[in-house]
Amino acid sequence: MRESVNRPMFLLVPGRHHGPWVWERLQRVLGVDGWSTRAVRLVSAVEDTTATEPLPGMYDDVRVITEALDTAHGPVIVVAHSHSRA
Repeated sequence: MRESVNRPMFLLVPGRHHGPWVWERLQRVLGVDGWSTRAVRLVSAVEDTTATEPLPGMYDDVRVITEALDTAHGPVIVVAHSHSRA
């Protein structure tokens, strides 16, 4: 395993209709090589089928991502999946 000193962290952003679980395999692979990762849960990925309007949207997701970036220590590489509105 390589040392993670001075290595950027990977911030993993799932697609709008997914959760952080989509990154689990990649996180395991990167972790074996000493990379740190963090996967966020987007608030627009509403799982409650009884939820009513207004539902969280893209700007709410931006807040989640911004907060993750603001709390990161050191450089960050953001890897994001699609964010379609379909």
